[in-house]
Amino acid sequence: MFLSDDPGIYYVYANAMNEYYLWDSDYGKAVVVDVNIESVEPYIRQGGNDASTIRYAALPDDSSIRATMYLLIENKDTHTIVRTVNLGPYLGENQETIWDGKDDGGTPVPVGEYTATIRMTMVYGGKSFYSDVNYIDVYNLQITSPTDWARDVAFNDASPGVCDVNATGTTGVAGLDSQLQWTLQSINDPCTLTSPATAYGPNVTLSYTGLPGSNSAFGPRTLTLALKDQQGATVSQITETIRVFYVPDASTHPGAGSPNWFYYWKEGMVVPDLANSGFIYDSNQDYGLYDASSPPGQGQLRVGPKAGGSDTVDYVFHNHFFNTQLLTGENGINDTRRFPNPQWPIDDNDLIAYGDGEADAVAIIPGDDSILQTQATPDDESVHVGGIWVITTGDNGRLETQADPCDAYQKYIYANREIEIVLGNGKPGTISVTPGADGWLDLELYIRADDEIDKSTFDFNDLRLNHDYIGSWEGIDICAITCIHELVHKTNRDDGGGGGEDDDQDGVITDHEGTDHYYLNYCIRDTYDVGTTLSDPNNYAECGDDEFLCRIAEMNYTDPNALSTAGKTDPDNDWSKEGKRWQTY
Repeated sequence: MFLSDDPGIYYVYANAMNEYYLWDSDYGKAVVVDVNIESVEPYIRQGGNDASTIRYAALPDDSSIRATMYLLIENKDTHTIVRTVNLGPYLGENQETIWDGKDDGGTPVPVGEYTATIRMTMVYGGKSFYSDVNYIDVYNLQITSPTDWARDVAFNDASPGVCDVNATGTTGVAGLDSQLQWTLQSINDPCTLTSPATAYGPNVTLSYTGLPGSNSAFGPRTLTLALKDQQGATVSQITETIRVFYVPDASTHPGAGSPNWFYYWKEGMVVPDLANSGFIYDSNQDYGLYDASSPPGQGQLRVGPKAGGSDTVDYVFHNHFFNTQLLTGENGINDTRRFPNPQWPIDDNDLIAYGDGEADAVAIIPGDDSILQTQATPDDESVHVGGIWVITTGDNGRLETQADPCDAYQKYIYANREIEIVLGNGKPGTISVTPGADGWLDLELYIRADDEIDKSTFDFNDLRLNHDYIGSWEGIDICAITCIHELVHKTNRDDGGGGGEDDDQDGVITDHEGTDHYYLNYCIRDTYDVGTTLSDPNNYAECGDDEFLCRIAEMNYTDPNALSTAGKTDPDNDWSKEGKRWQTY
C-alpha cells in the first residue's frame, strides 16, 4: 500500500494481476492505473523531416482522475534525457504524440540509440507511473564510397571483363548497419551479368561480368542503398550514380580481332567515319592506310593501333618551289628601286613556277650597303653587272639562296594582316622578291609600282605558302583525324585511278595541283618537302604532295591550331577509360 499526500487517496498493489489500483475515498471507487506505449516508429533520419509517432494508452480514462502525461527521450549510451514533452492531462486509450528527433533546444540530436518512455504523474500525491521502454534509432544513411572520381568504374582487361563496384555505407548506428541492403542497376545487354542481385551490410562488392555488345550500354547506372526494418520493409533509401567505362586498348568486347576502342567507336558512331566509310582494323598499320584499288572507289580503308592513342606534332611546311623564281624580262635584269639604271627599260614579268625559269636570269640584288653578301647554293652564280654584283638562278632557273642580314627583304601587309611569302627556298630568313596581288612584280619595292589588288581574279587573303601543322590529340580525336587523313588519300588515289593525269606521279592529279591556295607544283612530287620535314624521306619523297594534303586536312585552315574534327566525333558517348567522359562531371 502506498499512501499519498492526499488523505483521501491510497494505492493498493494487486499481486495477482500485477496492477495498481487507485482508491478514491471521495468517490468511493477503485480504478486501474496503468500507462503503456503501444507502438513506436523506431527510426528517425537525422536532420530530415522524419518523426517517430508514439502511440500510448493511459488509464484510468476518467475525467475525475487528474494526472499529467510526459514524453521522455533519453540517450541510451549517456543516460541523459535530451527531450521532455508535456503531453497535458490527457488520459485514455489511443493517445498519440510524436518526437521529431530534436532536443529541448530544438537541435537535432546526434546519431545513436534513444529510448522513449511515457510518464504519468498524479496531481494528488505526485505519484508517477512509467511505461515500458521503447527504442528509437536516429540514423544518417550515407553512401561513403564510391564518391567523387571513384564513381567512374571500368571493366578490367581480363576475359571476360569484370567491373567491380566497391561500395561502403553506414547509418551511423552500429546496430543498424547489418540491415543495409545494396542493389546495382543492371546493364540491359545479354552479354553482361550483374552479381549479386542484392548485397547486405556496410561493405559490399557488386560486379558486372562480360562487356556489353553495344556502346550505349555503358555510362550512368544507379547504385541504391536501403535501410530495411526487421520485417524487410524499406525504412529509407538513397542512391548514387556511377558510370561504367571500358579499357580502350584491351580486346574484351563480344566481337573479335580489334581493340575495344575500335569496336565501340565504330558500333556506337562515336567516330562516325569508322562506320560510314567502312574502316577495318589492321594491327599491321601504325595509324592508317588506304589500299587503292581498281576500279577506283573500292579500296580498303584501314586504321591501326596508334589511331586509338595520342600524338603531338609541331611542324611548319614550307613551299619550296612556288614564288621563288622571277622572270626578269628580255634584258635579264630585275629592275627594282634598289638597282636603278636608266639604260634598261622596266620590263619585269610575272612570277614563274619551278622548271620554267630562264637560265642565268637575275634574281637578287644587294641591300643598302651595295655589297652582295648572299651565298649562292648549290648552283646559283654571282655575276658582276654594270659595276654591281647580283645573283642569278643558275642553270636550273631556280633561286636557292640563303639570306644575309644586310640584304633587303619585305613582308607584305594587306588589310592589317601580314601575308607569309616563302623566302628563297623556304627556309626562315632567306630572301624573296614578292609579286603584287595580281602576280606581277610591281609592289613598293619596284619602279612604277601600282600595288593594286585585282579581286576579280585573285584572293590575296588565300596566299599562304607556309602552313602550320601543330596539334596534340588523343583518343577519339586522333582516330577522327586518322580517318580524315586516309579519306583524303582515298580521294586523291581514286581521282588518279579514275583517269586523271598525274604528271609527277605523286598521287595528286595535275588538275588539283597549283589551282588552290596551297600552290602545289605539278612537276614536283614533294612541293613542301614533307619527307624532310617529317624526317621520313623514304616514305614521302615520292608522294609528298599527297601526304601534305592529308596532313593539312587534319587542320582547320582559318586557325592553324584548331582541329577539323567538328561533327567528326561524339564526345558525349565516349565511354573509354581516360576518354572524353572519364572523370568529368
